[in-house]
Amino acid sequence: MQHDSSVMPNRLSIKKTIFSAMLVIWSERENLSKYLAIPILCMVALTMSWTYLMDSLSEAVSWLLYFLYVTFCAVFAVICHRLILTGTKPAGWIPEWSWRESKFLAWLLLLLCIVLAAIFLTVSILGIFFANIFFESLDKSPNLFMQMKALFQIPAFYVLARVCLVLPATAIDEKTSIKLALTQSRGNGWRLAVIVGALPFSTFFLVDLLYRDGATFFEKVILTFLEAAVSVIDVAALSIAYKEITKKNDS
Repeated sequence: MQHDSSVMPNRLSIKKTIFSAMLVIWSERENLSKYLAIPILCMVALTMSWTYLMDSLSEAVSWLLYFLYVTFCAVFAVICHRLILTGTKPAGWIPEWSWRESKFLAWLLLLLCIVLAAIFLTVSILGIFFANIFFESLDKSPNLFMQMKALFQIPAFYVLARVCLVLPATAIDEKTSIKLALTQSRGNGWRLAVIVGALPFSTFFLVDLLYRDGATFFEKVILTFLEAAVSVIDVAALSIAYKEITKKNDS
């Protein structure tokens, strides 16, 4: 597939992207349910293990659980992207690991590092700047700084949005790079920031509203499962966004 960097990518419609994601999830519900069952169950098991055993886990084991969780997230996302973008089904309901998943995991870890670095820089720089201006207000209201800190993270999601297209491209075996992703996302940075930032936050927040104090183990398992399951919306939206943005470059 050839990509002309001189051509402006399609203007992404956020509403259309999310609506299309919902439609494709419904149309592929049987395949998604079948092939995502194992990754989701593994993600739930790792989350519950970490939640209930974190006080007794060593730092090395905690990092190992986190790495395994991200690994199953990669498997989950690759299956979603391939089903939605190419209609390709896995060979069986038990996920397989290939060079494709390895590349996807590597990109995912790199993007996590980029986002964490961006958050650190923006929170540090903007935090110091505004702390000097609003020192008295922040001293009287510590919660105000926490609210401002959350706002300071928004630029980091713009950074993620500009490079996130490497993920669906890798999942469907398309040639990709940071440079190409920056070209493809040109003019759609903040729209993609909604897809990879605001949308996941919204779906997580809606599920989080169902939590209650004193929840039983069974309730926590169900809600953790629901959190993992609804994340298919986020992956599907990124798939549709990638498809729409790169569509006119496929000619």
